[in-house]
Amino acid sequence: MSSNAIVLKSKHQVSQMREGGKIAHSILLELVDHLDSFENSLELDKFAEVLLKKYNVFSAFKGLYDYKYVTCISINDVIIHGIPSTKSFELGDLVKIDIGIIFNQVYIDHAVTCIYREKHIDFDSSKF
Repeated sequence: MSSNAIVLKSKHQVSQMREGGKIAHSILLELVDHLDSFENSLELDKFAEVLLKKYNVFSAFKGLYDYKYVTCISINDVIIHGIPSTKSFELGDLVKIDIGIIFNQVYIDHAVTCIYREKHIDFDSSKF
């Protein structure tokens, strides 16, 4: 078999992926719901770490290549893999939250984009 071959997942593996995906989704929903409570991405990352414990999962990011955080949080023009910091959020910031979890030895990565302190997003592309 070639090393580039696609390996089909068993029904059990797919079930584990689905369950882990639901957990990652729930964590992201809580992060978005509480985003406006935090002043910066480092505070948000610390809350994410609490949520990982709540859901009994491990971070797929923290410790990888000495990375110190459980999330990657990108602000505005940072496209992906932003590092949590103490730089204050500003009204209208475009916040991208990426979280990776390990659930029953399955790695799940999930991300969401939202706007700081704006609950109703107008998706009129002419504004972007």
